Formats: sequence, structure tokens, C-alpha cells
Amino acid sequence: MLSRKILLAGQGAGGGGGGGGGGTGQYYGYTSTATATNGPAGPGLVNTWYRRELIAFVYTSSELSTLGLSANDVITKLRWNVTQIPLSNRMPFPNYAIRMSHISSATNTSNPSGASTGANRTTVKNQHNYNAYTPGTGLHEMTLDNSFTWNGSDGIGFVFAWGQCPTGYDQKGQQTVLTTGNTYYKWSDQPGTYTVDESTTSTISNKRPAIDLFAT
Repeated sequence: MLSRKILLAGQGAGGGGGGGGGGTGQYYGYTSTATATNGPAGPGLVNTWYRRELIAFVYTSSELSTLGLSANDVITKLRWNVTQIPLSNRMPFPNYAIRMSHISSATNTSNPSGASTGANRTTVKNQHNYNAYTPGTGLHEMTLDNSFTWNGSDGIGFVFAWGQCPTGYDQKGQQTVLTTGNTYYKWSDQPGTYTVDESTTSTISNKRPAIDLFAT
């Protein structure tokens, strides 16, 4: 696997998600190479087939190293490539939040969900309203509320969770995915909010969200 050093500081990001850069650091990740998608009725970071979701997956230590990340790199932003936006009347995703954690001896099929799974469990993005329609297709970037420092040896587990989106479900909302490993998910049309500390064992194989990590 080749290194995926995506952007140097100060370079702009294409697509609707806005810029990468500013200050020191750069993006490392898969958005420039991944072409498969989660499908309009599959679990995804912007999908509204079900009105609320929890999604969990891991990037292994070897994957992170191959991307170019190093021990003690501080991750301050995440982004993903949206290829199909949800309908505007399904927005925003309420209480959208992200957790990251260290997963020892992680494989690309490890499940990082659960309140006690992993180490250095950090809610890197607090619950907020995420309008995935307004930016349009392309790169959607989130600046984290709390940074995450990679220890250089463990995998990183990601958990995304949000509450019931407005109006009703719709078979729309896609982002690019890796065609390896597992994504663990939970979804429902019922009122309420999933949190990043909840667990799930439902699995979709050979699909993980393709994301970039901005590290300094």
C-alpha cells in the first residue's frame, strides 16, 4: 500500500466540504483513492435509510503507519468524501458525535464499540447538528472539539453516532468506503439518540468508511 499523504498545510481541498490546512500539519487518509460507496441503503456517515445510526470501525496500526502517521501525532480534524447527499428535509443529523480510542492488537475487523472498549477513549466531536446537505458532494471536514494523540502502536477505533433525523427515512446519503474490514452498526427509525459509548454487534463486511485524519 502506498502512502496517502493527502494535503500539505495551506493547500485547499476540493469538493463541497471546505479546506484542508491552516497552521502546521497535513491530511493522511483514503479519500483520494477510495471509489466504492456504502450504498444508498447501507450504513454510512451521512446515510438516512434509517433515521438514527451508530457506526464503528477500526484503522489498524499498520494502516496508520503506511498512511504516514507517526507516534505522538495529534489528530485535530477528520473528513470524508460524500458522493450523494441526503435530502435537505432530512437534515440536520441531531446530536452527531464522534469517539476515538486506542484498540490494542487491532485488526481491520475489530469492533471498537462499547463504553469500556479500548483505551484513551475520547469524544473528539461533541454532540451537535450536522447538516450534510448544505456542503454538497465532495469533502466534508469536521474540526474536532477534543484532539486525539496517536500512540504509534495501537489501532484507532472510530465510533460515529447520532439521533433521529427529521421527517422520515430516505434511501440517500453515501460516502466512499474501503473494501476491507468490518463496519459495526446499529440503526433505528425510533425517536432518541445513539451515543458514542453504546455497543453493537451488527456487521457489514468488506466496507469501512474512507476517512482522512489531519495530524500535526
